[in-house]
Amino acid sequence: MSKTILIVDDNKNLGKLIQDWLEIVFPDCTIAAVVSGADALEFFAKEKPDIVIMDVNLDGINGIEATRQLKNKYPLTKIIFLSIFNDDFHRCAAFSAGASGYVVKSKINIEFIPLLKKLINNEVHASAPMTP
Repeated sequence: MSKTILIVDDNKNLGKLIQDWLEIVFPDCTIAAVVSGADALEFFAKEKPDIVIMDVNLDGINGIEATRQLKNKYPLTKIIFLSIFNDDFHRCAAFSAGASGYVVKSKINIEFIPLLKKLINNEVHASAPMTP
């Protein structure tokens, strides 16, 4: 079954790089990218992706608030935070908002794809937090 993955990162170049990478690793998935929390909410209302890869720092609605709003409307949504922040404050805020996982960008090569594979294969429940 094909999954749709939405990347939300205010760095358009990084979002495109991640999109290109995921299209190679997961050729059966549809991958899209947007640059803001508001764009994510708008995209989600139309497309309803299965998995969202969310940055913390976004213009306007930040990633924590966008996650909270998405999980409020669509509680089964799986959201992975991909962030530069490697601290308990941001990690706890992400999980409190409803994240399914949190990966620090400096560990993207090690932790990101295995977590994403688990979510794609439904091996991790949407509300069961995983810590790196």
